[in-house]
Amino acid sequence: MPYTHYNTDERDALQAMEGMGLSKSDMAVILCKRQSSVYRELNRNGDCGVYTGSGAQALSAQRRLGSRPSPKLGNPALTGEIPNLFKGDQSPEQISGRLVVLCPEEPEMRASTPAIYTCIYRETAKDPSLKEHFRQKQAKPRRRKGAQDRRGQIPDRVSIDERPNIAEEKSREGDREGDTIESAGKNACIATFVDRKTKFLLAKPMPDKSAASLNGAAVRAFEPVPARLRNTLTVDNGKEFAARKSLSQALGTDICFAHPYRSWERGLNEHTNGLTRQYLPKKIPFNTLAQEELDKIVEKINNRPRKVLGCLTPYEVFSP
Repeated sequence: MPYTHYNTDERDALQAMEGMGLSKSDMAVILCKRQSSVYRELNRNGDCGVYTGSGAQALSAQRRLGSRPSPKLGNPALTGEIPNLFKGDQSPEQISGRLVVLCPEEPEMRASTPAIYTCIYRETAKDPSLKEHFRQKQAKPRRRKGAQDRRGQIPDRVSIDERPNIAEEKSREGDREGDTIESAGKNACIATFVDRKTKFLLAKPMPDKSAASLNGAAVRAFEPVPARLRNTLTVDNGKEFAARKSLSQALGTDICFAHPYRSWERGLNEHTNGLTRQYLPKKIPFNTLAQEELDKIVEKINNRPRKVLGCLTPYEVFSP
């Protein structure tokens, strides 16, 4: 239910119910308020544990005199731009930083992350279509499989411990993390490759999760990438990466493997796959996903401003 301030009649009724000894939950039902709201009203506007309607109204009025208006959310230009950026699938934190980039000489076009959240929630009541652009909720953690999964048993695998230190520093382009996204029914996949420095995403569909399909998708994804930007590729221990040697030769890049069950060693790729899930939830099969449709999703993600990039987008910092 939407939040509204208590009026004089509600405070008088609250005083009467307090005198009758009703429970806070019953008071909330009668007043159509949240139970937490009733507790807050009694605690904030009571006087030494005694609540009266007239006294509570006077305290509230006095407090309102000392409150400050919200000039940020009273700026039509700002409140009009925030929903537009949010419809571009930018988070409130990204919007806050992006406003500085877009309007460097306009201090009135600044807003904190909490203020942007407030604006979005308010505008959602006017434009319900904004709800479609909220990020997907965190999925329930999957139970790990037992020994039959045999992760880490890829022949001749090169450990992440042998990866050059410069790749860990994220100071050069061309060091990437790779993974696959599986669809509902496990009938198709998407291969994803993300640059550790620029956060630039490459993605191609795969008909299945075989090593041959992965290698084919990787070759197609790296086709526009020049040789100087093919330094290292860090992947997980999925069996789709079993043909490491042939993939390394085809791409002209060194491939190393993260330690089993240490997804944080490829945290950027995991995060980017989560961004992709906003457009391709787990319930959607990928066997009918066209490359053109996937390209549009990748373009949206590569055009999102990133805080780590100074609120620039991967497209703006990528150097092909």
